Amino acid sequence: MTGPEAAQPPHDAPPAAGPGPGPGQRPAPGAPGPEEERTEELPQEARAAQRELFAHTPGFILGDSAAFGGSLVGGAQHGVSGGRVDGDVYLGGRTEHHYHGPADAAAHATGEIPRAFLETLAAVFADGPAFADALRRLREERILVLSGAHATGRYAAALMLLHRLGVPAVHALDPETTPGALAGRLTRPGGHVLRDLPLSRNRPLRDTHLYAAREQLEKCDGHLVVTVENSPHLPGVTPCAWTPPGAEDVVRAHLARRRPGGGDPERLLALPPVAEFLAAGRHPAEAAAFAEALAAYDGSEQALARLTDFGQAAVEKQCRDWLGDPATGLRDKAFLISLAVFDQAPYVLAAELADLLYVHFQELQHPEQPPEIPVFGPAAADRLAFARAVGEVRGEATEWGTVTQFTAGFLEERTPRVLLTEVWTRHPSARPALVEWIRGLARDGRPLVRTRAAAATALLAAADLPSTMAHLVDPWATSRAYGPRVTAANTLTLAQLLGAPVVLRLLTQWCSDGHGGRRWTAIRAFGLLAPLRPDLAAPALA
Repeated sequence: MTGPEAAQPPHDAPPAAGPGPGPGQRPAPGAPGPEEERTEELPQEARAAQRELFAHTPGFILGDSAAFGGSLVGGAQHGVSGGRVDGDVYLGGRTEHHYHGPADAAAHATGEIPRAFLETLAAVFADGPAFADALRRLREERILVLSGAHATGRYAAALMLLHRLGVPAVHALDPETTPGALAGRLTRPGGHVLRDLPLSRNRPLRDTHLYAAREQLEKCDGHLVVTVENSPHLPGVTPCAWTPPGAEDVVRAHLARRRPGGGDPERLLALPPVAEFLAAGRHPAEAAAFAEALAAYDGSEQALARLTDFGQAAVEKQCRDWLGDPATGLRDKAFLISLAVFDQAPYVLAAELADLLYVHFQELQHPEQPPEIPVFGPAAADRLAFARAVGEVRGEATEWGTVTQFTAGFLEERTPRVLLTEVWTRHPSARPALVEWIRGLARDGRPLVRTRAAAATALLAAADLPSTMAHLVDPWATSRAYGPRVTAANTLTLAQLLGAPVVLRLLTQWCSDGHGGRRWTAIRAFGLLAPLRPDLAAPALA
């Protein structure tokens, strides 16, 4: 949210007492913490706190629930998806095709891709909007640099471009081939493909490399496709941007091959779990794998349940791959986590606060080095594409009127919950950094940020209540300041709505707890729950 509230301190903030620690810094030993410094303020008025919670609770907490009057965060979502290569191994951020050869193979070996593999791929390949132009350029220029985002089917497209030319054979070049050595590898007639050429500032692909390669291709009557990720290290080169086909086109192509004449594809595509899956911006391998499951659909309830579960399993795998892949940098992982917390919120919030989390990650992983944040980084479009998210300009209501904000959110609405659960339960080494970051969010001057801190903590409580209580909720509830207690009450309220275990029993016990902070927190939480779940709140308050 923007507006007057965004520029003012929270209601529970005390007068400034001097500069505090900078980003990534901790108070000096013995110095009072933020909660201890804020002991003189008055508590935020209960209805104002309730309005703040209701206004900023994210959709990933409530989903389609009508608990707060329906989903609070709207906005159009647009999908991006495409086709896949049969035989690929899908790794979430990319696909890799494995070729196994003898151990004594030459350092820069090439190999012919089996014709049967190409024919199988051709039977299920959907061209997509960029294919025709790419084919024209390859035919005229003999060499094509095909660029695109992760897992969008660039390699499948490269193979099919050469296959459509009718070349006698397609040869896969060693991926370690350097740009300077490229021309020397093009010794055979037919097609050549160099997959995911790694580029950097010290290893660019220049137009001079392509000129030399084209001369060699003319001598041997060959064609070459080089696939690369979107990269600035292509001086003088005009790549062909690859745009994959829609996920529905991929599914149709696979169904036509696996169920020739077998039922009405429109009936299958109209099934609710199919429509939900296709709307979530699926990447090539996922769309093709889903098509295989759909081809096996026999109309039974069990088969329908398998289709429903497929989407959840795909989201879980993607989140595991994101966090577990050592090739994904800490800054990218910090952005993914921050975007999960600030899903369908202004992009600048997710990006700004992701860098603070990145600082905590650096301090945790490299405590002997001062943390660094690059001042300029990847473009928003590239970061969102990597995260399978989209951004759009929306009007946000403020006390000054409606202002436009560039908001960002995951295409798959289940991603935030799965990603936060994954990082909290499967990567405990990251917990110290995550805890420090969430504590910082809870002290932020912007209501939206504080509410999202409570919402994220509620998700963590639903996944692992004892640890979340020990690290975050109980320290907030027992604080002498009111601000952290409000955050604790909001967290427990949202955790109860999420179905976290034993929250109601905990709140009931806290109503008669000897610690005044816990008692205050429990009563405030029941006050928030009363209009939503009077059957739960009224007996405890009585």
